[in-house]
Amino acid sequence: MDAILDLRRKNLPGKDDRRAHFEGLQRLFEVDLPVERPGMESRNMLRYMLFRTADSFHSITTPWSGILEGGLIIRQFDSAGITESAMSISREISRLAQDSEREHHNLIAVLLRGLYGENLDRTFTLDELRAADIPIPVPIRYLPD
Repeated sequence: MDAILDLRRKNLPGKDDRRAHFEGLQRLFEVDLPVERPGMESRNMLRYMLFRTADSFHSITTPWSGILEGGLIIRQFDSAGITESAMSISREISRLAQDSEREHHNLIAVLLRGLYGENLDRTFTLDELRAADIPIPVPIRYLPD
């Protein structure tokens, strides 16, 4: 699931390694999923919705998305006397965004199950991935913005 989401992310560093990782996982799981979103004319609406859901996942943001240092904003909230209200609402938006991300993951899991059934129950260790010569990309959370 994460490999699909990685490939649908725009401007992702190391995209070639991630594509190789994705293709290797497909071999191990014995599935065939295109890298690009199929059109509606493909007649495979499960695949179409899988990619639409991944793209929808990546559009989830909050007003604070991409802000690394919000000190100036907070100071202006303070000056305007709205800090508590603005931060309370911001926390709620963040909570809702996290809920939305979780439900997107759930929908992706359901769609993958509909496409590939029991093949998805298999697991592989990092050693098995290395033995199969599948690149293991750096996790997204460790990449620079």
